Amino acid sequence: MPKAINLPNRISPKAKTLLFMGLKHAGTYEPDKALSLIEEELTFGEFDQLSGFLKWIVQKERTFGRDNIDKVYREFYASQK
Repeated sequence: MPKAINLPNRISPKAKTLLFMGLKHAGTYEPDKALSLIEEELTFGEFDQLSGFLKWIVQKERTFGRDNIDKVYREFYASQK
């Protein structure tokens, strides 16, 4: 995956809420499935951010939940520099 330019250092509360909705309904971290359910509610930047994050999650065989999403996202963010 190419390194992200101007990647936000956190996921906005709105994007987190939508992400968890997509994950719950899709039942998977696969970005094509989880984001297809919520993409119309996301900005282009939010979509790119969440897509990159979920691709990294799948590639690294990681998981996250509401309690640790910020910690896991910081790991993803650090890996993109």
